[in-house]
Amino acid sequence: MDLSFLNSLIQAVIENWYIVLPFSILMYFGARFFEAVTLFLVGAAIGFFYIFPIVNNQFADFINGLSESVQKALPIIVALIIAVAFLAVYKVAVFILVALAAGGLVYFFLKIIVDYLSANVEQLSSFLGSSAVTYIVIGVAIIAAIVGGIMGSKKSKSVFTTVSIILGSVGMVLSAYVLLMNMAFNIPTDELTQNISAIHISAMGILVILLSIFGLKRAFAHPA
Repeated sequence: MDLSFLNSLIQAVIENWYIVLPFSILMYFGARFFEAVTLFLVGAAIGFFYIFPIVNNQFADFINGLSESVQKALPIIVALIIAVAFLAVYKVAVFILVALAAGGLVYFFLKIIVDYLSANVEQLSSFLGSSAVTYIVIGVAIIAAIVGGIMGSKKSKSVFTTVSIILGSVGMVLSAYVLLMNMAFNIPTDELTQNISAIHISAMGILVILLSIFGLKRAFAHPA
C-alpha cells in the first residue's frame, strides 16, 4: 500500500500539531457559531490535509531542495493560500453550482413537456415549436437558476457546519494519534506510516465517524 500521502500528512501534523489541534477543536465545536471563521478554517484544513500532501508528493525533489525552515513553513503557507481562495470564491461557487443545477433541471423538465405536447397535441404543435416558447422556457429556467442559487447560498451555513465538523474530527483524531505515537512512544514519522496497522487505521476511521455523528447531531439538534 502506497502511504506516501499519509506520510506527508502525518509529517505536517507532527511539525504543526500546536496549530492543527486547536484549529480542529475550534472547527469541531464552533462550526455553527462563526460562519466566516469556519469557512476560513475549512479552506485551511483542505489546504493542509489534502492539497499540501499532494503538492509535497508531486514536487518532492523541488521541496527537498528548499531550506529546512521553508519546508517546515510550507504546510502553513499552502493552508493559508487555500483558505483565502476558499473564502473568496466558496459562496460564489455555491451560488453558481446550485443555480446551474436548478436552472438545468427546470429547463430539461420543461423541454420534455414542450416536446411531448408538440408531438402529441396537433393543435399546439405550431405554437410550441415557435421561438417564443423557446425563449419562455429559457427565461423560466434562468429565473429558477437565480432563485435556486440564492436559496443555496442561504443554506451554505449548513454545508460549512457539516464540512467543518468532519474535518475537525479528522484533525483531532489524527493529532491525537500522532502525539500519542510520536511523543509518548517516541516512534519516528516514517515508522508511523511504514508500520501502521489496519487496526490503527480502522480505529481512527471509527473515531472520526463517531465524532462526526456526535458533532452533527449536536449542531443540528440545537441550531444557532
